[in-house]
Amino acid sequence: MQVAGCDTAKEIWDSLKSRFIGTEDIQQAHSQQLKSEFERLLMKEDESINSFAGKMMSIITKAATYGLTFDEQTKVRKVLNAVRDKFLPIVATIEMIVDFKTVKLEEIIGKLKTYEERIKFRKGNQEDNSEKLLFTRLGNDRKDERNDGKLGLPLRVTVDQIVGLETTLQTARIIPTLHIFTGIFKTLNSTF
Repeated sequence: MQVAGCDTAKEIWDSLKSRFIGTEDIQQAHSQQLKSEFERLLMKEDESINSFAGKMMSIITKAATYGLTFDEQTKVRKVLNAVRDKFLPIVATIEMIVDFKTVKLEEIIGKLKTYEERIKFRKGNQEDNSEKLLFTRLGNDRKDERNDGKLGLPLRVTVDQIVGLETTLQTARIIPTLHIFTGIFKTLNSTF
């Protein structure tokens, strides 16, 4: 299959095509493999929207080389169905407000990336607040609190402080219920 042995441009083209793209059977096999890969594609737990979109676009580009194309609606549906569960709120919103006949894949990816950044920002703030709340000394200027004299930490804790701590820890998924905290601190306060 050398080009030098070809007499016409068509023969050269056919020779190069079969060498680099393959015969019709090989093209069909590659096309089916890429279609299956596209259908099985799911976003991994630690994968970003950017990374996932890149993998999907790579499959779409390779498929186009073999003559397989996906319409815009199929690509959009694939992204929405393949993302992780933490994206379900935005997926549901997109499905309610978007016209799938006219929406572009880039728009959907942009919306998902925005949501992903918002989650990262909120998660960072919640972790910061949890750490601040856990490591901040409670105010010593309250008259009804006693100090143990050693660490300068108050022994009495108010219900408002318990609720605030519980809410922060619950959003950080550390403590599931207020009842645990309330019982512990009531016991502590009544002991001292």
